[in-house]
Amino acid sequence: MKKVKLKDIVNIQMGLVLSRAGAKQLELIKQNVMEKISTNETYQYKTVTLRSIDEQGNLDEDQCDDFISKDKLTDRYLTVKNDILIRLFSPLKTCLISDSQENIVVPSQFGIIRLNDNAKNNILPEYLQLVMQNKDFINQVEKLEEGFQLRSIKTSSIENVEICIPTLQKQNKLIEIAKLMKRKENLLSKLLEQQKIQNEIIQEKLIKGEI
Repeated sequence: MKKVKLKDIVNIQMGLVLSRAGAKQLELIKQNVMEKISTNETYQYKTVTLRSIDEQGNLDEDQCDDFISKDKLTDRYLTVKNDILIRLFSPLKTCLISDSQENIVVPSQFGIIRLNDNAKNNILPEYLQLVMQNKDFINQVEKLEEGFQLRSIKTSSIENVEICIPTLQKQNKLIEIAKLMKRKENLLSKLLEQQKIQNEIIQEKLIKGEI
């Protein structure tokens, strides 16, 4: 099984630095925009927030913020299908961008990870995200950062994490196994929630003397 450093297979960069100009509007720093346009013309975007990525590594678009900008952003700061976003401080979280989640602004609290041209035929984005959610990956980042609790994480540390690259066939198998495990976790979570509701109903009836 081939072992490589992340920097050998991906391009990683920080998201866009934003400064808040109002309750619902974010002004974009000049050096990060593609072109200056008329002050009467605006562009509307959604932006990823710290609450946008859930514990299972999904991007919740309902938790993305809306904002209006007078500047048009370069594509490098907008999400593209198969991008992996990673929080740049603890707790480290990642999410994989689907084709329905493109053109969302990525702020500087996140890194944007894209497979380079040489790796696209050998590594599945779903597999890469799976690896980055693994405890071993997080432990390697923590070691490179010498502990990162309540601190920002450097992209250079993430780049230097080593990961294993199995065959595409094995990557697909691991992805399918991970999906099954997630489904099982979701089902168990729903069952526990239903049991909790039932217990509350029974307890209420006991207190009222109905049973």
